[in-house]
Amino acid sequence: MAPWEGTPWWVRRSSLKDLWREATGKNVKVAVIDSGVQPVPQLKGNLLPGKDFLDGMPNAQFDDAGHGTAVAGVIAAKPMNGTGVVGIAPGAQILPIRQNDGKRGDSENMAAAINWAVAQGADIINISQAAFAKSPDDPPPVHLYTAISNALRKNVVIIAAAGNDGTDRNRKPWPAADERIISVGASNDGNSPADFSGYGPWMDLLAPGVNMVTTHPRGGHCMYNGTSFAAPYVTGVVALIRERWPNEKPADIARRLIATADRVGNGWSESAGWGVVNARRAVLTPPQQLPRFDLSANVNPEYVPIWPIERLSAAEKRERVGASLTVVIGLGLVTALSFAAVVAKDAAARRRRMNATAL
Repeated sequence: MAPWEGTPWWVRRSSLKDLWREATGKNVKVAVIDSGVQPVPQLKGNLLPGKDFLDGMPNAQFDDAGHGTAVAGVIAAKPMNGTGVVGIAPGAQILPIRQNDGKRGDSENMAAAINWAVAQGADIINISQAAFAKSPDDPPPVHLYTAISNALRKNVVIIAAAGNDGTDRNRKPWPAADERIISVGASNDGNSPADFSGYGPWMDLLAPGVNMVTTHPRGGHCMYNGTSFAAPYVTGVVALIRERWPNEKPADIARRLIATADRVGNGWSESAGWGVVNARRAVLTPPQQLPRFDLSANVNPEYVPIWPIERLSAAEKRERVGASLTVVIGLGLVTALSFAAVVAKDAAARRRRMNATAL
């Protein structure tokens, strides 16, 4: 793939030179739970060995699917002569975790990947994949819920893509539908929700996800569409925040992102959440100058939080521990040719399974 000679729109609008005077993501460790990450030139020096949960290879510094490399580039690609393509936080460390290759991957190994990332000291976890429940009222398996709980207890910020099923509100994407993490949909260059972007009562924020030029595993760059690339934009912004304001907890960072976002309409909506992330304001605004913001305002009354584990009976816990979601990764090229893979695991070992559809 050839290098992209220009500067992508989402880079131009992000005031990166101003932000990098304050923070580059230095010493911030970002776990990318995905298809692995290829050590392309713009990611060399940022890339840790990582872990392969699929084939037990010595590290996760390879990417046959290409998805994880593109995601990592949005987060942390370093500036390079001849191209304006960069990541939001080029000083951040990328901890690649190969959990999904477009053919394999489920919520069990996603939970294991989250736990491993936390054990390795990750500050942020990016999850640009989703699984969909049969029913909008169906909670996630306990193993995934528990892994997220563990990460939050350890002060780890989790950011997840809201999915690319913009025509069906009832298709709840996990883990993005977990109200405790940051769920990200895709916006275009006019700050409007992309027509493919998932929507529903779990939506928190939008970020650029249309015509996203980023790193390709064979070198050079390629253009993609999807919430898979909106989530790492927010992850990059959070990496800058974690360096600039190191004492802020995950809930503080979520409030900061929401309070400084560019509103789309009045208040919160299912399609846009609280608005489009404004990188400049999110990173540079001192805590005492953040707009006062009441998260209870305009909250959709239909949103019922997922069931806490401690409220389940022993029988219900056993049922949900046995349950597993299949997980999918997906990306679209600007040519409108879509890459999609439904990832399955042997269902014989499961008590219950939720159907998955590609992002």
